[in-house]
Amino acid sequence: MFTENSIIISSFLCFCVLLSGRVTEGDDVTLNPETEIQRGDKIQWLFEDTLIAEIRGENREMKTHDGPDERFRDRLELNETGSLTIKNILTEHTGLYTLKITRGRKTLKNKFMVSVEEMKIAVMEGKSVTLKPAYEIKTDDRIYWLFGDKDQKTGIAEFNGKTGDIIPYDYVAGGIFRDRLELDEMTGSLTIKNTRTEHSGHYKLQIISSSGLSEQTFIVTVKVEEKFLEGEDSVTLKPDTEIQRDDQILWMFGDQDKLIAQIRGGTPEIYDDDVNERFRGRLKLDETGSLTITEIEAEHTGLYKLQISSSRGETLYKRFMVLIKLRYDTVTVGESVRLYTEHPKNQTFKEIQWLFGDEKSLIAEIKGGTVVTHDGPDERFRDRLELDVKTGNLTIKNSTYEHAGHYKLKISSSEGNTNRTYIVIVRARNVTVNLGESVHLNTGLNKIQRGGEIEWMFGDKDSLIAEIKGGTVVTHDGPDERFRDRLKLDVKTGDLIIKNSSDEHAGRYKLKISSSKGKINKTFIVIVRDALATNEAREKSSMKENTDSRGNRVNESATVEIPLLDGDYVNVVNEEGTSSL
Repeated sequence: MFTENSIIISSFLCFCVLLSGRVTEGDDVTLNPETEIQRGDKIQWLFEDTLIAEIRGENREMKTHDGPDERFRDRLELNETGSLTIKNILTEHTGLYTLKITRGRKTLKNKFMVSVEEMKIAVMEGKSVTLKPAYEIKTDDRIYWLFGDKDQKTGIAEFNGKTGDIIPYDYVAGGIFRDRLELDEMTGSLTIKNTRTEHSGHYKLQIISSSGLSEQTFIVTVKVEEKFLEGEDSVTLKPDTEIQRDDQILWMFGDQDKLIAQIRGGTPEIYDDDVNERFRGRLKLDETGSLTITEIEAEHTGLYKLQISSSRGETLYKRFMVLIKLRYDTVTVGESVRLYTEHPKNQTFKEIQWLFGDEKSLIAEIKGGTVVTHDGPDERFRDRLELDVKTGNLTIKNSTYEHAGHYKLKISSSEGNTNRTYIVIVRARNVTVNLGESVHLNTGLNKIQRGGEIEWMFGDKDSLIAEIKGGTVVTHDGPDERFRDRLKLDVKTGDLIIKNSSDEHAGRYKLKISSSKGKINKTFIVIVRDALATNEAREKSSMKENTDSRGNRVNESATVEIPLLDGDYVNVVNEEGTSSL
């Protein structure tokens, strides 16, 4: 059973049962046998074979012990039922606890493995966090607070109970704690003000008292405030603190801390003319210091930093991570792609726009109930787009690699504006054959148009291996003459056949079709497998017979590693598709 302030680990009494429990520093933990203790029983609790509590004698005298290094001093409570409670448990109390019950000539044992985790505290950047000791501080105790990783820590503050001196070390750890630490001499608590992400890490408290050294560990995580957007047209980042008239406000973006807005002398100023002008006409800064980014897009994803400097010399920091949800659609070349608006049915849209690529070329729109599609850059969308007048969903038919990239949706409706970004990935077709078989690469054409041209290329260098021009078929031997006397090109459809395939025919094949209607590009990945080697490997990897020491037949599993052949490609995406991401 688990309660708010204490944890009870229980079991039924038996011989050498091992139970385990995981708790957090500062919890009260009760180890409970949940069995009735008889009057004549002798009860002993041991920690790692050291006696820490016992019930003995006719008077049922209960006694607790401090244990190794006095780590259990003033922490143990034992009651008449045999239950043992460890108060304010710490990591040093992790270990094996054994309950021994001596009943006449019998000794019964019950074991508990207790694992104590460090105290974990999460705080939003810019807020204060207080680390509170699980110990009660005594008048003459000496307190040390340390910060760093588990192996190397640096002192950041100390308190000497005898002299009453409180000393914060402002200049250690790169000065990140300067003017940020407060140490409470009564409780030993450490407060870190105006936290930043660099204050995340391990903190250790050491208390040196007349009874020895006590330690406690805290893990602090300082989180950046996240703004996760899905379809929103704008986002507002707020300082979450009152801005004074003489405060200087700086808003920065990205790893380079590019200044995008500021308030100086009470006057807001916008700097939206960065290299790619991503913020041009999109930023608003009000007197409260709040920054609004309108018509937000994927390029506005990133880290935003706020710095507030006062005339008193204090500087506050806050960071925001703006994340925009992207929708990914992956198709095989030649398939159709459908991009859904997810627009609520009960809302009427005034206007819908679909844009493509980094240049945001308008390719489809609905305005005043009229659907219009555009050919797009290089006319790559000619005769390929369908726009649903009711839903605004966009379909790209017979996709090619040049259709891979970013698609931007803009919806203007009675409920406001919506923006969404889609990433379309167009994959190559995989063709797998056994060694020695013929490979048939299909153009998908019933007939080549009059005047149309076909080109087949192979490998990373796009070596021309077959072509049709002016109705004339020509094949080439290719690199290392590997295609000599192996190629057949269909003069009607442009289909390519590689006869008697071998390992050196595995790889990437590109098809270019040119006609009066435009250009079509396709890519095929050919995988050539050795059928005999594959079958032998499967037989070897299956269960094989063996015998045991008695001569009985048993099964033993065997694993066989099959090396990949050259040209074993899986889910290859063309360069155009990947570069757009």
